[in-house]
Order: sequence, then structure tokens, then C-alpha cells
Amino acid sequence: PELSDINCDKCGKPMVIRQSRYGKFYGCSGYPGCKNIKRMNKEKPSKEKEPEDDSSDSGNAKNKRKVITISDIN
Repeated sequence: PELSDINCDKCGKPMVIRQSRYGKFYGCSGYPGCKNIKRMNKEKPSKEKEPEDDSSDSGNAKNKRKVITISDIN
């Protein structure tokens, strides 16, 4: 783990940069006594930021969702 200049909010010890399968995060150097973690401020790419133009993909069935309702009421 790599030391950072950020201190733990719970115990005051320095935080270290750790790697998980989801990416990097700050973990307390006092682990396992202190299990405080913080996300890194790296923004994930979001699909919601860029709205898609429905007119360009109107014929593409791959991009459309189907809703199927099954009912037992006769």
C-alpha cells in the first residue's frame, strides 16, 4: 500500500491507497483495528450525462427494452 497525505476521520492515523477489484480507495493504516475507508474522488463515466438521440437508433432493436407482463387474472 502507498501512503497518502490524508488522515483517518475515526482514529487519526494516515490513510493508505489500496487496490480492490473495483478500483483504488483509501484505507486506514490502522487496519484491522480501524476499518475506515474512503472512496477516491475519481469520477466514473456515466451513461446519464450524455442523453441518447432516439431518432438515430429507432430501427435498432438491440437498444430497446421490452416489458412483458404476465397475469393470472382471467
